[in-house]
Amino acid sequence: MTVIDPQKTDEALGSLIRLHRKTAGLSQEELGRAVGTSAQQIQKYEVGQNRVSVHRLLAISHALGIEAIALLSEVEKSVGQQCNAHPDTRARELEFLGSSAGRLLVSSLVEMADDDFSASIAQVAANASRSLDAT
Repeated sequence: MTVIDPQKTDEALGSLIRLHRKTAGLSQEELGRAVGTSAQQIQKYEVGQNRVSVHRLLAISHALGIEAIALLSEVEKSVGQQCNAHPDTRARELEFLGSSAGRLLVSSLVEMADDDFSASIAQVAANASRSLDAT
């Protein structure tokens, strides 16, 4: 059984909150107002400095338009991947997904009507990444 570092879990949840907040087009101030806290507190959640209570997690997920269970599932996958991957890899992935280029790429893939074509593009990117790693 793998022991999961609570700090890594808090950081993973914070990164996902930031990702979903940016995707929703909300500022830290707007999200804080929606859940009854300050922008500073949202910032502390997002960097994993403060732990998110269940009550606050429910409020945040509601404000972001996602189910809390879906958010927790993402955290569980993220922490599991962190156990199996280089620690900086998952952080870089989440940072990219939170960037405007990452959001554009993901939304473009989601909007494609042809799932096979989307999968092909993802495979090309994965192959290119492996090729770059080999050099």
